Amino acid sequence: CHAQGFREFREAATWAGDNLPAGSVVLNRKPRIFFLLGRTPGRVFPFTSDPAALLDEADRAGARYVLIDQVDALATLYVPAAIEVRPLAFCYVGGWGAQGGGPSTNLFGILPPDERRDGGAFADIGRCPDSYSADPAAPPREREGLRIPLLVGL
Repeated sequence: CHAQGFREFREAATWAGDNLPAGSVVLNRKPRIFFLLGRTPGRVFPFTSDPAALLDEADRAGARYVLIDQVDALATLYVPAAIEVRPLAFCYVGGWGAQGGGPSTNLFGILPPDERRDGGAFADIGRCPDSYSADPAAPPREREGLRIPLLVGL
């Protein structure tokens, strides 16, 4: 019953819970739902296209990831613009869905402060190191049905 963007968000949350290293934190639009679906904690990214604000929030939250989803327009309004200004502060983890030939929901890694560089272009963003995923080769998969962990067993 959900729109494609929310289905992709669910897939990303599930994949994150199964494949990101223990203790990972993901900046995303809906951190409570993200946690319920994948057990990966998160925080809401700042509603600004200022890369310093995004990186500061990531550092404060201990977040190594940011999700650009298609649930609503907010993620696409702010996050890509921030990444475009500081592309060499990020790396690419993976994507879900397809619009125009490429993934429409994308998970980016946030590099540690001492590895972030200025300059570059969006096309210069590379794949994240293997340490950003417990199993980098694992394909995204959706859990069978939508089971909300807090309600299972009631």
